[in-house]
Amino acid sequence: MSYFIYQVKCVKFSCGPHEKCEVKNGVRDCQGVGKGVCTISGDPHYKTFDNSTYDFQGTCTYTAAQGCHLEGTRLNPFSVVVENEKWYAMSNNPKVAVAKLVAVEVYGNTLVLRKNQAGMIMVNGIMMSLPVNLNNGAVQAYQEGTYDVIITDFGLRVTYDLVYHVMVTVPGNYRGKTCGLCGNFNDNKNDEFQLPDGKITKDLLTFGAAWKISVPHVVCEDGCSGEFCPKCDANKKAIFEADCSIITNPKGPFAACHNVIDPASYFRDCVYDVCLSEGDRKVLCHSISAYMIDCQDFGVNISNWRTPTFCPLDCPANSHYQSCSEICATPCPGLSDIITCPTTCAEGCACNTDYYFNGTGCVKWDLCSCYHKGRTYKIGESVLSEDCQELCTCTASGDVKCEATKCKADESCQVMNGHLGCVRKGVCTISGDPHYKTFDNSTYDFQGTCTYTAAQGCHLEGTRLNPFSVVVENEKWYAMSNNPKVAVAKLVAVEVYGNTLVLRKNQAGMIMVNGIMMSLPVNLNNGAVQAYQEGTYDVIITDFGLRVTYDLVYHVMVTVPGNYRGKTCGLCGNFNDNKNDEFQLPDGKITKDLLTFGAAWKISVPHVVCEDGCSGEFCPKCDANKKAIFEADCSIITNPKGPFAACHNVIDPASYFRDCVYDVCLSEGDRKVLCHSISAYMIDCQDFGVNISNWRTPTFCPLDCPANSHYQSCSEICATPCPGLSDIITCPTTCAEGCACNTDYYFNGTGCVKWDLCSCYHKGRTYKIGESVLSEDCQELCTCTASGDVKCEATKCKADESCQVMNGHLGCVRKGVCTISGDPHYKTFDNSTYDFQGTCTYTAAQGCHLEGTRLNPFSVVVENEKWYAMSNNPKVAVAKLVAVEVYGNTLVLRKNQAGMIMVNGIMMSLPVNLNNGAVQAYQEGTYDVIITDFGLRVTYDLVYHVMVTVPGNYRGKTCGLCGNFNDNKNDEFQLPDGKITKDLLTFGAAWKISVPHVVCEDGCSGEFCPKCDANKKAIFEADCSIITNPKGPFAACHNVIDPASYFRDCVYDVCLSEGDRKVLCHSISAYMIDCQDFGVNISNWRTPTFCPLDCPANSHYQSCSEICATPCPGLSDIITCPTTCAEGCACNTDYYFNGTGCVKWDLCSCYHKGRTYKIGESVLSEDCQELCTCTASGDVKCEATKCKADESCQVMNGHLGCVRKGVCTISGDPHYKTFDNSTYDFQGTCTYTAAQGCHLEGTRLNPFSVVVENEKWYAMSNNPKVAVAKLVAVEVYGNTLVLRKNQAGMIMVNGIMMSLPVNLNNGAVQAYQEGTYDVIITDFGLRVTYDLVYHVMVTVPGNYRGKTCGLCGNFNDNKNDEFQLPDGKITKDLLTFGAAWKISVPHVVCEDGCSGEFCPKCDANKKAIFEADCSIITNPKGPFAACHNVIDPASYFSDCVYDVCLSEGDRKVLCHSISAYMIDCQDFGVNISNWRTPTFCPLDCPANSHYQSCSEICATPCPGLSDIITCPTTCAEGCACNTDYYFNGTGCVKWDLCSCYHKGRTYKIGESVLSEDCQELCTCTASGDVKCEATKCKADESCQVMNGHLGCVRKGVCTISGDPHYKTFDNSTYDFQGTCTYTAAQGCHLEGTRLNPFSVVVENEKWYAMSNNPKVAVAKLVAVEVYGNTLVLRKNQAGMIMVNGIMMSLPVNLNNGAVQAYQEGTYDVIITDFGLRVTYDLVYHVMVTVPGNYRGKTCGLCGNFNDNKNDEFQLPDGKITKDLLTFGAAWKISVPHVVCEDGCS
Repeated sequence: MSYFIYQVKCVKFSCGPHEKCEVKNGVRDCQGVGKGVCTISGDPHYKTFDNSTYDFQGTCTYTAAQGCHLEGTRLNPFSVVVENEKWYAMSNNPKVAVAKLVAVEVYGNTLVLRKNQAGMIMVNGIMMSLPVNLNNGAVQAYQEGTYDVIITDFGLRVTYDLVYHVMVTVPGNYRGKTCGLCGNFNDNKNDEFQLPDGKITKDLLTFGAAWKISVPHVVCEDGCSGEFCPKCDANKKAIFEADCSIITNPKGPFAACHNVIDPASYFRDCVYDVCLSEGDRKVLCHSISAYMIDCQDFGVNISNWRTPTFCPLDCPANSHYQSCSEICATPCPGLSDIITCPTTCAEGCACNTDYYFNGTGCVKWDLCSCYHKGRTYKIGESVLSEDCQELCTCTASGDVKCEATKCKADESCQVMNGHLGCVRKGVCTISGDPHYKTFDNSTYDFQGTCTYTAAQGCHLEGTRLNPFSVVVENEKWYAMSNNPKVAVAKLVAVEVYGNTLVLRKNQAGMIMVNGIMMSLPVNLNNGAVQAYQEGTYDVIITDFGLRVTYDLVYHVMVTVPGNYRGKTCGLCGNFNDNKNDEFQLPDGKITKDLLTFGAAWKISVPHVVCEDGCSGEFCPKCDANKKAIFEADCSIITNPKGPFAACHNVIDPASYFRDCVYDVCLSEGDRKVLCHSISAYMIDCQDFGVNISNWRTPTFCPLDCPANSHYQSCSEICATPCPGLSDIITCPTTCAEGCACNTDYYFNGTGCVKWDLCSCYHKGRTYKIGESVLSEDCQELCTCTASGDVKCEATKCKADESCQVMNGHLGCVRKGVCTISGDPHYKTFDNSTYDFQGTCTYTAAQGCHLEGTRLNPFSVVVENEKWYAMSNNPKVAVAKLVAVEVYGNTLVLRKNQAGMIMVNGIMMSLPVNLNNGAVQAYQEGTYDVIITDFGLRVTYDLVYHVMVTVPGNYRGKTCGLCGNFNDNKNDEFQLPDGKITKDLLTFGAAWKISVPHVVCEDGCSGEFCPKCDANKKAIFEADCSIITNPKGPFAACHNVIDPASYFRDCVYDVCLSEGDRKVLCHSISAYMIDCQDFGVNISNWRTPTFCPLDCPANSHYQSCSEICATPCPGLSDIITCPTTCAEGCACNTDYYFNGTGCVKWDLCSCYHKGRTYKIGESVLSEDCQELCTCTASGDVKCEATKCKADESCQVMNGHLGCVRKGVCTISGDPHYKTFDNSTYDFQGTCTYTAAQGCHLEGTRLNPFSVVVENEKWYAMSNNPKVAVAKLVAVEVYGNTLVLRKNQAGMIMVNGIMMSLPVNLNNGAVQAYQEGTYDVIITDFGLRVTYDLVYHVMVTVPGNYRGKTCGLCGNFNDNKNDEFQLPDGKITKDLLTFGAAWKISVPHVVCEDGCSGEFCPKCDANKKAIFEADCSIITNPKGPFAACHNVIDPASYFSDCVYDVCLSEGDRKVLCHSISAYMIDCQDFGVNISNWRTPTFCPLDCPANSHYQSCSEICATPCPGLSDIITCPTTCAEGCACNTDYYFNGTGCVKWDLCSCYHKGRTYKIGESVLSEDCQELCTCTASGDVKCEATKCKADESCQVMNGHLGCVRKGVCTISGDPHYKTFDNSTYDFQGTCTYTAAQGCHLEGTRLNPFSVVVENEKWYAMSNNPKVAVAKLVAVEVYGNTLVLRKNQAGMIMVNGIMMSLPVNLNNGAVQAYQEGTYDVIITDFGLRVTYDLVYHVMVTVPGNYRGKTCGLCGNFNDNKNDEFQLPDGKITKDLLTFGAAWKISVPHVVCEDGCS
């Protein structure tokens, strides 16, 4: 017998604040004293824990109350969330809200009560009947009276009547420990509006919005405020006050409660709610009931206030109303076991005699519910346990009967729609070739060798499903052949919970996690993600049921739980139980084409060459003669008596057998491929829980096991685990084929080892014995010791190192630090030093050679200027500006602009925070800092010193003046092309950035640089010696940073500045800054007389100042406070740092959405639709705003604002209204520049040009004197877009006719039809419209003010200088002005129109008639009246009268004139009612559409239309589609006739279009998909535009050889032995085309190789004239060419590649960028090739290229001759003093 002696140890203990020691529910404990009660009712009206009241009508989801500041207490965390909705009981368009849902989170449970879901509660996503009991009674939920209750064992109580009233009660010990809309429960009403960061606001909307919980894809609003909230009509108020007076009546039923709860706020809320609901009786009764509930909750006994006619309470069957009902008065047996019966009563319904309360209603005894393990079961109801392994049923006897159950192998235990059950999992396999079997069991083969999305979560909005992505990278399968056409998986990557896990082919036992290589197994996010080895494959699993396996060779399996049904996409399909829509594209469309499907899920990987595999007939086939052999090999899979027979009924083996035969066949019977194919079936069968007997033998597919292990067909990885292994992974409950450990060996996660060699498992990672691993921040080094323990010790990177991942390993890597200071003196990333005094703009550093890496691109640019602190005529330079480009942002710091930064063209106060903290800029000490989340750091002191720091993983990946960071000082002077130079000036100039119209120089060099006078040098060395003094203030830094170069730079700069003290101080400070940046502590080196630092008001100097020491509130939210200090100015006592200076608390700045606002400062949002102001209280108040119709949201001079747009209209005659609203008439019939960008030098504005070609307006008369627009051309971004009169639905783009709409440069330019006109828009705000008849409008954004020219004027807000000529001069003569902007078009006859008295006039007698017709425009009561205050109608009226008069009253002209005003009004956002009638200007709409005065083009769009154009947010007069018709961009069609939209172009059904290089032909199929196939032009064709269409056009090829024999462009042959110089070919009749002129001349000579007196000739010289150059090739001058009279060696390149000449094989070649090609072998043979668009446009001995052999002998005058000698002689070029002859005949 043994005896145990127990001792009780006591320690002193006391209860906390607001607690007392007492017994409650039989347990003595510290109980809270008092309670806090918060009510939310009606509108909703809030009464906080501190009895403060307010109204807040937000319709979002908010935190009502939660435990806050609980650290160091024993209080339990909790959260009460309320979701509101608009209260439609109020009106159809309510402005107030009511509670819709109440959710309580406590003890790890989430309990949700929903409006009108009586008797039910959702617990952790599962719907349950009330009551419920969780955590052994720690949480209970039940129905009490008219409301549902949730209570906890620590005193939290939440009630909700499922309609109107919510109450939250917390015990007294939570005093000062709550937050949310219910307040902070601190007995202080003055600080109720406390924000999550602890600040107090006075603004109700700010307070409410701060506690909003973001719910993705839910649209809600934070309600009204103050004057904007609905009011109660004073006339009705008295009526509703009488209704609600029952609450306050001192003799009424609630009188007993008045002294307990003040009824005033309840009365006020009642009146308001009833008033807004127009006296709704339900609202009245809910309002009174709210007071009743609260009174009873406080223990007040209320007599019955309801009557049969006043607010009667309808009770359910078998019950009756009682004002004081007890829920446990007649309970069903077992009810009191599941809930703690309340000791109080509540208004509600009591059970009738012989009926019993089951928790939600009254039933007969034999129908009472069952109560089991905290849940309520109805009779006959069955409920699954949490793991679906037990099914419990409530029997008729009242007992609960449970039996074991389990889900099938292809099912998972899941919650779906609030119910727990066994749901089919989605299983997708990718094996071999690869063969795909989707989640819906559809099979297909896809041999793409790229990277593809196998599966990802899609359409997850509004669900609680976790996003994930599984990506598979394939490669060609070289096990098949040397040139395989099929692919196999090479890599599997899983993205989940913010982690990326990568398994790679053949990397056994390893996994890459977020870029770091780790040993398996790993455990991330506390087990939310695990990765381990199981059998022959690696596994990644998540806590929500995603499972990915990869055998590192052949087979991938992706399993998703059943609740992802219909929520996946990718190559594994959409998991919707429908095999017919598997090929779903990312945009949701379905395709039937496998290649289109596969390519759509391709992930672009830069610089990786891959292909999307074969298709159909182009895929390799299995030789039928060999097939039978391989079928026999693979038959083990399908053999009904074989080892896999047990699996046949679970997984159909047919597809596995078929895949096996195919793969083995293509690998020529490779046994490894056979074994992998069979293993694929084995893996899937075991995954479905099927027990497979051993199918391997020593001679058939034996599995080679590693040392210390042996093969098992059913191996369990946790059978003999190393200690700790089961802590890091969840051991599978199933087995898998693999290798089991031998006796006395243990599984360490990847192999079998002796006990003393087991791995360590620490914080989710696996460590081999002796392995050391750094923590994520490199501040802890953990080592796996021989004892199996992990020993960790503190460590840190050196000052010049950063914690980086390099090649998959985390470590301390040397940072690259480059400094630019003073003269400027450069110290590169590799610590090389040099001086470069260039005064231009240079790339200091940028990311280079980043292809194939995950490094972020960046650029740091420095602009220098002459350093006038040196002298009046300085020869040295200093930094003036530093610009950083990163993450699509440009941040600019400028010299002496303290406290400011320019971000993307907008001036902002420091600090700023961009891209959610990815980029930050702030002031630190004496300099400004820009940092990024990937480690780039740029500092600038705004005067003298720049520092650029890059993390170590950019080693070898930088370029610029800071060098290439490759640890080699010998190759610093690397040029942009990668070459190395030794010349400093060449190096510096190579990194210069050209800035138009800026004059600068690249500085001095060597002997030409200024020197320091040797006599003065000693003086300045003494001044600078403080830097190198071994006992001076910088001594501690000498071992960290060599001071020699700093001392040398200091002496030089101070010397050249003649001892300037500022220069001396800056030079010393440069060393100080760099030392502190490297973490060296420097004592104060400044004194009141030596380099004192002048600090701004309210601050003082400190050598080591911390910017966040005394920060303004919110500053640390916008910037990441540095952990180091820097020399600078610290705030005095009672002053706070606002980011740039020190201020009193009440003058602190506001910090909002990454920006800093000074008090009172107002800032517009990026789209100018919100104006945010920093209020005196420190809050930012935002209100909606918008620009006026004639304004655009623009940046001007660094400030964002609403700037007047420039709008120019050209209509009718044409009448011009310029950008500055000046009007004139100009009837020229030529082609004119309407508007173009001018004087754009030094700006970031985009060049553009709008050209209008006019023609005589024959609608006016047979001999009209006035003009109208015929064509509008826009040139922008290198494109030319042309709209032509009456060419509806078409546009010419760069010479090619296309259907509208089109999208160019990824949306930078779009063209589409809107209403009655066509529109061209750009991404910078240019907008051009043309109705193809009468009216043109050009709109430019406000930042083009003063930057335009042309007939539309100069847009400078001055009407007096509109007639500005191209040279900038002003004229008053209209004709001179118009003619000056004429564009010369060769051979086009036109005139510049009439002038003054010579212009046609309107007959005064007729004028009154036409004025009446046009008066609809100016009628103050007419349809256009609403526009009169926006656009003055006067000029439109006068233009209308003039045009209609000259057209003799033509009705079309009248309608166009009125429509011109309509178009402009709608463009300015004015809503115009319908002005047309069936008899007055009716608009004829095309088939399937009807007229609307306000039509939206995207109202019923064809699918894909909105992808190609940005749908306008406004409407325009036009034609809307009829029901069941859809807009295809130009008209309305049935759904199945919708166009295709591909790569920015529109294709009609059946239309085929060639790519730009004619190498791809894309066709719009009937299914709406675009199918593309490779094509190419024939050898004698060129890819050319002809008559607006791109196609393969026969080239013209002319050969001249031998005698010479001629073969012309039209394949006619003749011999011509002339020995003179002749035009072989030249461009002719090129007027009116865009073809380039050229000439090819051949000089012949007698062919002395023939005889001493030859009668035949051969080419001696070939000369080509093109682009103003003359290039000459001469006989026997190999390797040489004469260019413009100068002999040069081949090759040569002229005009930036427009002309090139080089040697190719045995001949020399001259080519041009437009397709001309001339070859000469320097002896015998000449060939001239012209592209097909020169057809009919050539002349000379090579003919006219018109496909007609009968007119080859065309003379220069165009006549035809039949005489060869006449023809030849006609093309002879006379060369003085040269004797020659035209040959024989």
